[in-house]
Amino acid sequence: QNEDKNSVKDETTDSHSDADSLLSPVTPTRQEPMEVENEVTEIPELPAEKPLPKNPANWTVLDVYEFIKALPGCTDYADEFRTQEIDGQAFLLLKEDHLMSAMNMKLGPALKMCACINSLKETRY
Repeated sequence: QNEDKNSVKDETTDSHSDADSLLSPVTPTRQEPMEVENEVTEIPELPAEKPLPKNPANWTVLDVYEFIKALPGCTDYADEFRTQEIDGQAFLLLKEDHLMSAMNMKLGPALKMCACINSLKETRY
């Protein structure tokens, strides 16, 4: 019976060392991170966004388009601002009814846009 206990003990020791080797942490080689870095550098860099002119009245149609596109919840309206040729001066003149009729905006987004325009008038000049 002692022999049976020893043979069982040997088997558990062997299987335990196999489990240890399977569970031991694998140290990544130096090449793996370098491959990832190479993949990242292959992505072309986006051009840096040019800052908008300080005075919104001097914004071009494209400036207004980029501004509207960046506003949360207004991305869908940006193309319409460009189509309607809304530059900075026109943008500052917009009222809720303009936005709702000419730009087909719903009342909520139109009110938010007007609040944004009023804020620009107060802070950018």
